Amino acid sequence: MKPYQTFEIPTQRFIDQVNISTIMGFEDGAIPEPMDAVHDDMLKQATQLMRAKTEVKLIHGGEFTDRQLMIDGVTFQLEQTIFQMVKKASDVAFFICTLGPQIPAKIKALSEQGLHLEAYILDLIASDAVDLAMDLVQNQLKDQLAAEELNLTNRYSPGYCDWNVQDQKKLFRILPGHFTKVSLTESCVMHPMKTISGIIGIGKDVKFNPYNCEVCRRKDCVYSSRKMYSAA
Repeated sequence: MKPYQTFEIPTQRFIDQVNISTIMGFEDGAIPEPMDAVHDDMLKQATQLMRAKTEVKLIHGGEFTDRQLMIDGVTFQLEQTIFQMVKKASDVAFFICTLGPQIPAKIKALSEQGLHLEAYILDLIASDAVDLAMDLVQNQLKDQLAAEELNLTNRYSPGYCDWNVQDQKKLFRILPGHFTKVSLTESCVMHPMKTISGIIGIGKDVKFNPYNCEVCRRKDCVYSSRKMYSAA
């Protein structure tokens, strides 16, 4: 695996997998009328507006101790659940994945026009889509690492499972987001919105574990409503 890689992910590769019905509370997977027409329209618009890009930086080494990851002169204070998942990694990949600026601009415009249902549905579509785009990148990394007889963990982001979101600042010191054109505010909000970032553990002794909501104390996490817990 190369030490730095960039990816441009065609929307057609993941848009058909977008499924927001569970998040909206429709357990049978079907969005009822008249919301289904709004959903279909927003999905078409999302397809035209998304420009998914990802950058990944691989750093060899790193020291895991006392729920901390010390790597490249930076110390991350990991939550216990995440620490257990990545502590056997010999290398760490840092990533940023974004859908670009057009989607959040459209969501904002719809809201300002009073089209709140449209804005809400487009927001959900984009949230699902950025994770699906990163799934594709992670699959490519998995194939690259298999050739070297290495494994990878699931991906983990600041803010997930009580990992302090302030560690975004440290992550952006390592991976500044030049290719993706993502910036970070003082309050750790990424711009453009609909961007995810985080780490992936790599090594012979790590394994991929699905996200496990049962061990996480957060009650306000969107992932607890999503059907995305299978291996990437």
